[in-house]
Amino acid sequence: MTCSDLIQVILMGLLVVVTGIYSWRTFAISKATKEQAQATRDQADASLKMLEEMREQRAEAQAIVVPDIDLFYDTVKYYEAMEELVLGDFPVIVTNVGKAAALDIEISLETESHNFGIQRLPILASGGSWRTKFTYVELTEEGEPIFNQVPPNGLYELTASFRSGTSQLRRPLFLGITSEKSDVTLPFDVHIDGPKVKINRRELQLGLLQSMQNKGVNLFGGKK
Repeated sequence: MTCSDLIQVILMGLLVVVTGIYSWRTFAISKATKEQAQATRDQADASLKMLEEMREQRAEAQAIVVPDIDLFYDTVKYYEAMEELVLGDFPVIVTNVGKAAALDIEISLETESHNFGIQRLPILASGGSWRTKFTYVELTEEGEPIFNQVPPNGLYELTASFRSGTSQLRRPLFLGITSEKSDVTLPFDVHIDGPKVKINRRELQLGLLQSMQNKGVNLFGGKK
């Protein structure tokens, strides 16, 4: 074997070694890249899961104020409420079935042709209820109110508008930022025929609270 042949063998051996080292390094880098990519995906999945849990916890901590006609509690109050309704008074009750206090509550009642106005309550604790009433009033040509009038038959909408105390307190108060208001509306049909009154509740309409409905929250607080 000549010197030239020996040098060529040595170079071939070095090339094999270098190729082996390069292949091993490529494999190691590829493996590390895959592991890093998997770790990134796992971290992203964990972050998404944490975000979803935070959203669910925040949703579960919201106030939910549900309005209802104040009729069905016991026989005596039932008939008293019916008599009041015939005389133009709508007894209503609002209940906070959520897990946080409700703030800036506004209760309104209206029909297509008549607005009963708005009643306000500054705060309602979780599990708390508030009873009030709306009065149907007709006006003379001179603008004088006429009470004890039978309200018209038709579709009515009783709406509770409110803020969630938890959402509001989590924001920086010094900036004057408050949470958006949520609305829960109870549409119901009224038919009055002499002393007989028929009330037909329709499905509740929810604003910003659909996630709570999907979680099976009892919006009537046990009085469905």
